[in-house]
Amino acid sequence: MSFATLEEVAVYDDEGRVEGMQFDSRERRIQQWKEKKEDQEFDLLITKLRQHKNYRAWYTRHQDNPVFRERIKQHNQRMRAKHGKRRYAEAREQRAKEAAEKPIINVCEECGKEFVREFGYKRKRTAKFCGRSCRNRNHAKTRNRNSEGRKAEILQLVRSRYSVTAKEATASLNMSLATVRSLLNVLANEGQINKDKDEIPFRYSIW
Repeated sequence: MSFATLEEVAVYDDEGRVEGMQFDSRERRIQQWKEKKEDQEFDLLITKLRQHKNYRAWYTRHQDNPVFRERIKQHNQRMRAKHGKRRYAEAREQRAKEAAEKPIINVCEECGKEFVREFGYKRKRTAKFCGRSCRNRNHAKTRNRNSEGRKAEILQLVRSRYSVTAKEATASLNMSLATVRSLLNVLANEGQINKDKDEIPFRYSIW
């Protein structure tokens, strides 16, 4: 409940001193309207809190009842069918508004450029790369690094044996047969190992 200020109710003498308190008709109506409005808002708040408390107590008593759970499930399904599209659209609009007000600044991992993605871009609000070219360039570097490490493993295995086939190498390495066969051919084309085509399956060696 609010009260009128001193300026609203004070009565002053000729020298500016307060000599009494009095409401005129307009100030009295304003003060009564303020008190009535705040009383209504306070009563509404109390009613909501009481309803919430009663609902939580009622829900706690019935939450383990399978019939109650089924009714709640059916009710939720009806509400989703009735209001789902509207609520989803409103929620998406709100998220888009928040994203526009506070955009997320991304930094490209490849070129270091700062950029902002539009809300809903591929259902992501963040991105690692500013474009396809930077993404492909970064992935190519990663593939090359992994390829060099795997080639070193295969080359070490071939050097440790007289000769080896792709299947024999796969059994000793944590790689797929297709990867081992491909890297063996790369090493053979580079001249680091020899490829014996006299028998099938092909054998690879350093001799």
